Amino acid sequence: MTTAVDDPRRVVEDELDAEFAGVGWWGSLYRAPGRRRWYRLIPVEEVSGEQRAELLAWQTRPRRPDLVPVVREERGEQRQFGDRWFQIVSYETDAARSLDDVLGDPEPAYRLACVAAALRALPGWRDGIGPGLVPLPADIVLAGHSPLLLPLPAWGPPSLGQLFAAPERLAHLTPEAARGLPPGDRDPGLHALSVTALRCFESLPYGDPDRLMQRTACAGVFGGQRGDGRLPVWMRRVGQVRAALDELAGITGLRGARADGRDMARRDSGGLAGPRRTGPGEAEPARLADVLDAARHSMDPVTTVRALREAGEPHRALGLAHAALVDRPGYDLLLLAAGIAGQDLREPLEALSLLERAVLADPERVEAYEEQLAIVGGLASAGRGRVSGGTGDSSGSSDSSDSSDSFAERLRATATAAFDRLPPGQRRDHAHEMASCLIGLGELTAANAFVHGWLHDGPTLMWWRFDLMIDYAETFLGLGHLDAAAQISEQVRAGLKKVRENGQMARDEIHRHGMRLADFDLTLLAARDGETHT
Repeated sequence: MTTAVDDPRRVVEDELDAEFAGVGWWGSLYRAPGRRRWYRLIPVEEVSGEQRAELLAWQTRPRRPDLVPVVREERGEQRQFGDRWFQIVSYETDAARSLDDVLGDPEPAYRLACVAAALRALPGWRDGIGPGLVPLPADIVLAGHSPLLLPLPAWGPPSLGQLFAAPERLAHLTPEAARGLPPGDRDPGLHALSVTALRCFESLPYGDPDRLMQRTACAGVFGGQRGDGRLPVWMRRVGQVRAALDELAGITGLRGARADGRDMARRDSGGLAGPRRTGPGEAEPARLADVLDAARHSMDPVTTVRALREAGEPHRALGLAHAALVDRPGYDLLLLAAGIAGQDLREPLEALSLLERAVLADPERVEAYEEQLAIVGGLASAGRGRVSGGTGDSSGSSDSSDSSDSFAERLRATATAAFDRLPPGQRRDHAHEMASCLIGLGELTAANAFVHGWLHDGPTLMWWRFDLMIDYAETFLGLGHLDAAAQISEQVRAGLKKVRENGQMARDEIHRHGMRLADFDLTLLAARDGETHT
């Protein structure tokens, strides 16, 4: 069993009353937010006398809002933990999380948002520290709405021993620094944060320190060996996500970067142009942050699917929606996918299937019920007698008739359930849609009774509900009661004249009811002619 003495990290945690927070560019970080402290511990053999003087000078420097203040450590700037001495840098902040913690968050959009915020803060950090700044995720803490840096003088890369002790430092090291060369036009801080951004998309390709150092020195940590992906499959198909990966590949020197990244991004994002991939010396932190933000926003499947739909690519939109629904079966996405299937692709049965899933996802919301009524009404109206089986060919097989009846029964059950699940106060507004479903399915007696109930408020006939009045006339016509149908038609005509004269209804609504009444009158006239000839 490992004791506290055998575990140096545990010894430090007990002595400082803090918890390990990660590996910084120099030293290891511990947090104690309850006492408004974070600590950086650097082995004393890594710090020269001149560097110790620099650290002491930081305690008296003017405070900056983007840098965590360095304060005096009450129990001494150097302390022994176990059998090893450390230089302690003490920071005053109550931040509870670091960017390193965020990288473990399961939500990829949140990870990217935090890295983008760090990129926007990078120029200010460089102004306060120097051009050699290299922030690792554990060096950046999150307090309030902005990331803050736990500052350290720009001392350049840590020693080879420290790099081997914590291979994640190697991953953020520029190839030039790994080979002992001048940085050239590659900003080491931007390179480090770009690697951090890549870690939002995939895990680091860990190996033993020797191999990791070899890859870093030759081309880059991500060259030749990719880490495990951290995104759902559907996100990898989104153009803005692929464009961000292509951008990061150009900055970090990732081998195998897609030469056609921009074209693929444009195609996958509905025609929106992706950013131009930059080389190591061309990227600006703010522009890279914009690229990451675009990828982050596209990780909302509703936003991306809607953008594809608006760009005139409903097939791609619905395909992406189905892929995203495997990972995120949310109500809004189901509703959007149903709208694309029913309205754009004329696939009402697929729309009904998606709406049923939406109902199960959130039974309290009404939009799915309204869409179900509209779709069933449209199906029933388009197939009137054919859907209900009422005017089928007498020579047709019984199996075909049974299938048609079964389909009609399922449609009626769907419409009835949707109407009954609406809040009582909203059913009146959708009574016409329910009546259309019943009429279209050939359920004329049921439709007649249904409309009669919704047209009467006690003994009062609500004649101004012209949509239901014409539904009522259609039920009588379908049942063969032509005189009753004609009588209701006259009532509608008189009512339309009345509201037109007193201005109680909008003209376009009057016109819509008038056109429907005219179509009904033609049907009624044809029925009377048929009856006369008979």
